[in-house]
Amino acid sequence: MERVLTADEKIRRAEEIYARRNSQRARTTVAKVNVNEKRDFKLFKRIFLQVTICALIYIIFYLIHTTNYVFSDDVINKTKEILSYDINFNEIYTQISGIFNFVHSEEKTNVEENNIEPSNENNIENSEVSSDDVSNGEDKLEEGTLGVVDVKDDENKSTMTQEELDVQEIKQKCSFVQPLKGTITSEFGEREVTAKEVTPEHYGIDIAAKSGTKISSAMDGKVIVASSNSEYGNFIKILKDDVMTVYAHCKKLMVKEGDIVKKGDVIATVGSTGNSTGPHLHFEIRLSDRFVNPKSIIEF
Repeated sequence: MERVLTADEKIRRAEEIYARRNSQRARTTVAKVNVNEKRDFKLFKRIFLQVTICALIYIIFYLIHTTNYVFSDDVINKTKEILSYDINFNEIYTQISGIFNFVHSEEKTNVEENNIEPSNENNIENSEVSSDDVSNGEDKLEEGTLGVVDVKDDENKSTMTQEELDVQEIKQKCSFVQPLKGTITSEFGEREVTAKEVTPEHYGIDIAAKSGTKISSAMDGKVIVASSNSEYGNFIKILKDDVMTVYAHCKKLMVKEGDIVKKGDVIATVGSTGNSTGPHLHFEIRLSDRFVNPKSIIEF
C-alpha cells in the first residue's frame, strides 16, 4: 500500500518541485543571455573594423588632396627624366652578341688546338716505303707542296689571337681611308676615367677636330643606321658584308638609312652630341659584332 503523505510532506514536495523548475528556467535564461552577448560582441567588432577602414581611406584621400609631397615638382621632373632616357637596345644586343661570339671562337680555337696531335701512322708508313715509291718521290713532292703550305697556314692561324684573325679578315674584305684628320685623344681599350662622361672600356678611338669639320666614310658600304641616342648622340653605321664602321657624336648627318656610300664620301660633320666632353669623332670598326682597334686597320 502506498504511504499517505502528510500535509507537511505534500507542501515540502511541492516546494522542491517549484524550486527545481525555477532553477532550470534561470539556467536557460543565463544561457540565452550569454549567447546573445557573444553575438552582439562579434557584431560590434565587425562594425568597429568597418568604421576603422573607412576612416583610413578618408584620411588617405584627404592627405592626397591637401598635400603636394607625393606629386612634388622634384618627383615629377625625375620621373620625366627617367622616361625620356633613351636606352639603345640594339647597341646592348650588339655588345652582348660580340662577347658571346668572341668566347665561342676562343673555345673553338682551343678545341682545334687540342685535337692536333702528331700521327704515328704516317711515320710507320714512311718507314715502309717501297722502291717504286722512292722512284716517284719527286712527283709526289711536287704534288704535296701545296698541302704542306696549307698546314703551315693553319698552324699560324691557330697561334693568332681572335683580334689578329679579325684584322686579317677585315683587310681582305675591305679597303679603308681615314674618316677624319685630327688628334687622337682616346685610344682603343681600357682607359682612365677622368669625367662622368668617360667610360672605362673604350670600343673605338676618339679623333678631336674643330666643330663642323667634315667626316668621310672610311669604306664602301650601305648606311644601315642614321639616328641619335643619349650615348652616341648623332651617329651613323655603315655596313659591308659583316664589316661595320660607326661614326658617333656628330653635329650634322648628311646621309640617311639605305644610302650607298663610297670610301671618302662626306657623311657628317664633327660635333659634341650625346655623352661627349668636346667636339670629336668616336670611330669604331666591327667584324660580326666584335670590336677591332681601328689603328690596326688604318694608319692615322
